[in-house]
Amino acid sequence: MTALNEAADDAPLSGEERKRRVRELFLAPGAYELRHQLAILAPKDVIDASGAAFRLLRNTGDRILEGADAASPAYARPEDAYDAAIAELRRVMRRDLGAPDRIAE
Repeated sequence: MTALNEAADDAPLSGEERKRRVRELFLAPGAYELRHQLAILAPKDVIDASGAAFRLLRNTGDRILEGADAASPAYARPEDAYDAAIAELRRVMRRDLGAPDRIAE
């Protein structure tokens, strides 16, 4: 998500340059490839949680493409939802691995 945060902060970019940058940042980490790997290896609850997080990440990128910047509610709402989805994905993955729900502090 950090890369999309950078794009959301790049308000001075022109419309086409902004679109190119968001697409480039979204595709660079291999999000689609990781989804396919999970679909092969992970149990259904992990696949479902990762799919929900992925859709929210894509939604956040779409808001940036529509012109939202890091200070706008149109960006903050999907970003907050994505953060919650990632927390849920971690919880489900930890459970699948048999790890404790929380790491001792």
